[in-house]
Amino acid sequence: MPTLSTRSRALRARLAQATRQNTDPAALAAVRQEFYASTVVDHLASKLAEAPTLTRAQYDELHAVIRRHQLTGGHR
Repeated sequence: MPTLSTRSRALRARLAQATRQNTDPAALAAVRQEFYASTVVDHLASKLAEAPTLTRAQYDELHAVIRRHQLTGGHR
């Protein structure tokens, strides 16, 4: 698991505090959802940091595929 960002750590602390204080279930769910979203962002950022940099040719080819996909409406 990647290291949590400052934001995720703060949200984890808020979630723990809200859980201890018997916070309204809807508010607790909102904090939980925000924490989970933040951890997903942390995970994706760590994966992107590991990804190799694309060459210009690879970049152009990738964007050509994306453009074709958009033009066909996502269907083959």
